[in-house]
Amino acid sequence: MNISSFIKELVEDEFNKGNVPASGYSSDGVFEIIDDCFYDTDTAEKLATVQAPELCGDDFDYYREELYRTEGGAFFLVGRGHGCTPWTYGGYPGHLVIPMTDASVRRWLQGRNLSYLYIRLFGMPPEAGRTEPFSVVLPNDLTEKIFRKASTENISVQIWVGNLLRATLQHENGHKDTPS
Repeated sequence: MNISSFIKELVEDEFNKGNVPASGYSSDGVFEIIDDCFYDTDTAEKLATVQAPELCGDDFDYYREELYRTEGGAFFLVGRGHGCTPWTYGGYPGHLVIPMTDASVRRWLQGRNLSYLYIRLFGMPPEAGRTEPFSVVLPNDLTEKIFRKASTENISVQIWVGNLLRATLQHENGHKDTPS
């Protein structure tokens, strides 16, 4: 499934839940309460912005998508767009806030070719044909310590965490060799 189909599916899923695009482009802060959770662009960390290339703000195909993360670690996407985009409000400019799972964030990042951010948020994915990716949301201070330790040892964060987990499991099991 390409990124356009994925975005349309995201918007349709939200529409089916009753979360419909709001009227107006809203270039300023946006907030919504969805499923009793508060999503606010003014308090969340903006991680990425993607907009239609080669188009001006008056074009019917113009869109802008912004990925955010709340202080609690939840992701959400704010889509803004004009009449010919999924973000439209009955053919007029509109915007929509969509809560995102880790899996949908990964898919969005891949579809928008934001590999650097994918790696920053989720670590290096495994080589094709290897094990499934595994992610854990950690506090920022712990994440920074892990990145510093890996950097000090001149290895990737993925390898550093893997080594730590293997050593911990070996110690707990009392074995010298833990299968990789």
